[in-house]
Amino acid sequence: ILMPYILTILFTLLSAYYDAEELKAGRYFKDHTPRALFRVLVLFIISVLFNTHILILLSVFYLIFDTSLNLMRGLPWNYIGTVAFSDKLFSNIKYGWVIQYSIKILLTITTIIYL
Repeated sequence: ILMPYILTILFTLLSAYYDAEELKAGRYFKDHTPRALFRVLVLFIISVLFNTHILILLSVFYLIFDTSLNLMRGLPWNYIGTVAFSDKLFSNIKYGWVIQYSIKILLTITTIIYL
């Protein structure tokens, strides 16, 4: 029962590590779409293999990814970037990170409870 979550967390950490290394090397992302689609595909495969709802796994990924990426880049854990749509949305709001993390936590809890 825990295996899909363990795999999702490992995949999230590996994804964050990959992105952190790319960003540290100066290879910035203008478009998140290819990596996002690949990540959704991997999570979909995990969800099918372990009969777990894809939205739960996506919410776990969403909850963990940004914080992991920030820490791996040596940035504050609650740093908000400037490229991703959600980052643009919350970066212009005072304490936007509080709202962003609250949404992530509520989304994850909601999907686990109701799905």
